Amino acid sequence: MFEDILWEITGYLAIAFAASLVFFSIFCEYAAINSSSRLKRAACIVTGIASLSSGAVILTFIVNWLIRVDNTGMRGLFTAFYLDYYAFFKLGYVAVSVLLLAASVAMFIFGIRAAKKTGADEKPLKKLLICGTVVAAILALTSLALCTDYFLLIRKNGLVPKIQVGKPVVYFYPEEETEVSAVLGDPDAITVSYPEYDVEKTGSGWRFRACPDGTLVLDGREYPYMYYEFDSSKVHFSDRGFVVPGRASAAFLEEQLGAMGFTDKEQAEFITYWLPRMAVNEYNRVEFLTGGQVDALMPLNIVPEPDNVLRVYMLFAPCSSELALMLKPQELPVLTREGFTVLEWGGSDLGSR
Repeated sequence: MFEDILWEITGYLAIAFAASLVFFSIFCEYAAINSSSRLKRAACIVTGIASLSSGAVILTFIVNWLIRVDNTGMRGLFTAFYLDYYAFFKLGYVAVSVLLLAASVAMFIFGIRAAKKTGADEKPLKKLLICGTVVAAILALTSLALCTDYFLLIRKNGLVPKIQVGKPVVYFYPEEETEVSAVLGDPDAITVSYPEYDVEKTGSGWRFRACPDGTLVLDGREYPYMYYEFDSSKVHFSDRGFVVPGRASAAFLEEQLGAMGFTDKEQAEFITYWLPRMAVNEYNRVEFLTGGQVDALMPLNIVPEPDNVLRVYMLFAPCSSELALMLKPQELPVLTREGFTVLEWGGSDLGSR
C-alpha cells in the first residue's frame, strides 16, 4: 500500500516537473523576443529549447516506460494519452525525429556563433551560453531516441525484446477428406511446433490429410490441430478492448468465443489454456486481434483455399478497473461454418514482458 502511494506521488511530481519545463520554455522564448541584446536573446532561445527538450524527454520516458511495463495503478491514467500518442505518431515518427535532429543542430550552431560575438565584459554569459547550447543539443538528441519509440536506434539493433505468441493452433474442417498444405509466412520466427514445421524437409510447411470431423493425418499419426508458437516485435495493444475481472474470465471467454462461432470443444481448449494465467489477476485488459491484424503477425497460406477462415489472437495483461473508461468497444467477427472452414486461435500475456 505504501509503495503504491509513493509511486503515485512520484508519478505526479514527474509530470508536474515536465509540464513546468514546457511552460518555462514558453517564457524563455517570450523573453528572447523582447530582448535587445543579441547574446541574451540567444541565451533565452537556447534555454527555452533545452527546457522544452527536457520536458519532452521526461514525458516521453514516463509514457513509454509506465505503459510498457503494465497497466496497473497510475499506469492506467497514462494509457489513453499513450495510445493516442502512439497511434498518431506511428507514421509521424520520422518527421518528429527529423525536426528534433534539425533543432539540435540549429541550436548548437546558433549558440556557438552567438558566443563568438560576445564581448569581453560578458564572459559569464558566454560560458553559460556554450554550456546551455551543448546541453540543449544533447537533450534534443535524447528526445530523438525516446520520441521515435526506439524504432531508429534500438529496434534497428534488435535490442527490443520480442513477445511470444503462445499456442496458436489451427483447426481444419473440410467438407470431405482433403489433402491440405499450410505454409506460415515467417518460419524463422517459429520457436516450437507440433507436428514439426520443417520447410526444408517438406518444401511447403505442413502437408496432411484433413477429415470433416477435424482430424488431421500426417505421416500416419492423427492430430486435432496444427500447433506452433513464435516471437514477434509487432504485438501491442490498440485503443480498443475489454477490462475483465480475473474471477469472471471463464464466463467472459465463453461469451466472446461463442459469439465468434467457436464450438464448445474449441472454447474448452482455449479457456483451459489461458484461464490459469488470467484468473490470478484482479483485472485483465483483453483485446482480440483478428483477420488482417493476425496476418500481419504471421501470414498463413492454405491450399486448397478455405471458404471461411477466422484467425483470433487474444492479448491480455493485468490492469486497473479505471482503464475500462478509456478503452473503445471492440466489435468481433463471426465465423461462418460453411464449406471448407479453418479456425486458428492463440494469444500473448503482455503483462509478462
